[in-house]
Amino acid sequence: MNEQLLQEGFIEFLKQKHGYETWVTVYQFEEKQNPYMRTSLYSGLISKNRLKESISKVQWDMLMSSRYPDFANRLVILREFHGMKTDYVEVCEDFRLFHNVYFDSKNSHYLTLDEAGNEAEAIRISDTSVQIRLNLLQSYIVAKRKVLLLFFQRTSKDKEILLDENECNEYYSEIKEPFFILKRYLGCNDLIEPSTFSVVRGKKAILGSKKSWCKKVFESFIIGQDKYGDLITHSSDPSKLSDFNGKDSDAPHYLTPVYFRKEVLTKYYNQPSKYSVEDSKVKCGEGGAGWICRIDNNLSDTVMVFLGDLGRDLPIPEQAYWKSFNIIPSDKGISEVNFNRSFLGEFTDPSEEDLKFKMVLNKFYLNWNKKFGWDLFKPLPENDKSSLSTLRIPLTDDQTEFDSQILNLAKLLIDGLNGEKLENALGRKKEKNEGTLSLLREYCKLHNFPQENVEFLKYLYRIRSSGAAHRRNSSYQKSLEKLGVQNKPYPEAMRLIFRRSIQLLQSLTAHFIDKP
Repeated sequence: MNEQLLQEGFIEFLKQKHGYETWVTVYQFEEKQNPYMRTSLYSGLISKNRLKESISKVQWDMLMSSRYPDFANRLVILREFHGMKTDYVEVCEDFRLFHNVYFDSKNSHYLTLDEAGNEAEAIRISDTSVQIRLNLLQSYIVAKRKVLLLFFQRTSKDKEILLDENECNEYYSEIKEPFFILKRYLGCNDLIEPSTFSVVRGKKAILGSKKSWCKKVFESFIIGQDKYGDLITHSSDPSKLSDFNGKDSDAPHYLTPVYFRKEVLTKYYNQPSKYSVEDSKVKCGEGGAGWICRIDNNLSDTVMVFLGDLGRDLPIPEQAYWKSFNIIPSDKGISEVNFNRSFLGEFTDPSEEDLKFKMVLNKFYLNWNKKFGWDLFKPLPENDKSSLSTLRIPLTDDQTEFDSQILNLAKLLIDGLNGEKLENALGRKKEKNEGTLSLLREYCKLHNFPQENVEFLKYLYRIRSSGAAHRRNSSYQKSLEKLGVQNKPYPEAMRLIFRRSIQLLQSLTAHFIDKP
C-alpha cells in the first residue's frame, strides 16, 4: 500500500506539529492543485465546557461556507458572492482588533507593532490558505478563555490500486486522545473511474498557554563599582527600587543615574518616521504614542537615564538594546539642566548646542513671522522635516556623520532662505547667477545689520558645497579655518558651528524683532 492512500505522513503531521508551528494554518482548501488529493483545514473557538462533547466525534462543528451562527466562533470567514463579486477570505474582525492588526496595502502584509514599536508579520493570506503567527493565536485563545479547534480532512485517491470492500476495511484506523480525534477509512469507487480512495478526518484541540502572556522581565544595568573595581548591577524593575517615601530603603534609589554611550541614540535618529529624539526624551510613534523614555541628553559625551525610568519607560526589547551601550557611571554626574528640572522643578533651557539651536530656531520662526508677516527661513515641507528632527552634534568622531549634519544645517539656514520674500522686501528680482544668500546680505545691509554676522553663512555654504556635497578642495579647509573648527574632533567642530548658528539667530532677533 502506498503512502498517498495511507496518508501516514499527514497523520503524523496532524498529531505532532499542527497547531504548534510558528505559523499555524487555520484555513486551507486545495482542490484544483492536485486532482488526486484534496485538503481542507479550518478552525474555530469553542467554550471549554463544550470540549468533551466536541472532541468525541470526528464531525466538524461548523461548515466552511456557512453564514449562520455556530456555537463555535470562526477565525476565518469565507466571503462568497456567487460570481457577482470576487470571493475572498478574511480573518475575523475580533482577532484583528484584539491585536490591532494593520494591513500594509503597499506590500500586502498584515502587521502588528510590538510594545517597542517593531513591525512583525501577523497573518499570511493566499488564494488557498490562511496562517496566523503562533504567539498571537495563543494570546488570543487565553484572552477569550476558549479552546481552539483545528478541523482537518484530506481525501486521496489512486486509480492504480483497486481494493475490494474487505481489503479497504483492513486499513480502517481510529485515534482517540483527550485533545485529538482522527479516523481513516478507505473505499472503492466504481461509478466513473475505478479507483481506491482514502479519507482522513477529525479535529484537534489547542489549549491556550498563559506563558504567552508572561510577566514583564526587567534588564539589569551597571550602577557602579565596588572597592575591587567589579561592576555593580541592579534590576531596573521600579518595584524593587527605593524612593523618597522610604520604600525598600536598602535597594538602589529609583533615581540612580545609569550612563550610556552617545551612540545609543543612533538607532532613533536613523528612523525619523518611527522615532524622535528631543530635549530630555526619546519618543516612539507620533507624539510618543508607542513609548516615551526620559533621558538626559544635555551631557557632552554620554546619555543618562534614571534606573527606574529604564524599567518603567522602555519595552523589553529596547531595554536589551540600551544595555549594550551601558557604561560605568560618569564622574561628571548628571547635567545641570537635568538637575534643575528633575530635582528643583525649574523650567530650564537645554545646554547642548544642537538642542539649544532647535529651540532658538523654532522661536525665531514664530517671532519673525509674527512681526513681519512672512518667513525669513521657510519652514521645511512635510517630506523633509527629518532634516531638522535628525539634526545633531555627531554621536561619533566620523566624517560621514559630520557631513550629513552640515547638509542638514545648510538646508535650514541657506537653502531655507525665503528668496521670494527677500526680493519683495528689496523691490528687485534676483540676477541670473545670484544666490539667495546675496539677497540676505543686501537686506541686512539695508537695515544696518552687521555684515560679519552673515559671513558665517558664507563659510557654512562653502563647507557644504566644497566638502559635504562634493569632493573636498582647498576651499573646504579654508572655510573650516575661518570658522575656527579645523583639526578639531567632529563632535566639537559641529558644536562650535551650532554655537555660531545660535549667535546669528539671536543677533537677527535683537536687531530686527526686539526693536520697536
